[in-house]
Amino acid sequence: MGIYKKMAGNMHSGHPTYVFKSHQFGLAYLYYENLTPSEEYWVVGPTIGSRDANLGVSDKAMSADKITGVWHVADVAKGTFDMAPSIFIECDREYGAPA
Repeated sequence: MGIYKKMAGNMHSGHPTYVFKSHQFGLAYLYYENLTPSEEYWVVGPTIGSRDANLGVSDKAMSADKITGVWHVADVAKGTFDMAPSIFIECDREYGAPA
């Protein structure tokens, strides 16, 4: 999937947000969605807070590097999310931070 970088000072639903830059697809954002107390997910989408998520995992981790749940990938044709245990997200230092 690539390495997501933490966005300094940017929070969503009380959790840090992350960005991945792809030459092929542009920007993808990793953020936490707290829909209800029983529906809390880390998701990847085209914008922070977007309902057009491509990936999601039910996990209450406080930061993305602590996620342990199994990711699910969107199947647009079926309108479902299918388990994708081979997918993992990797996080790096803050975006814009010196190497």
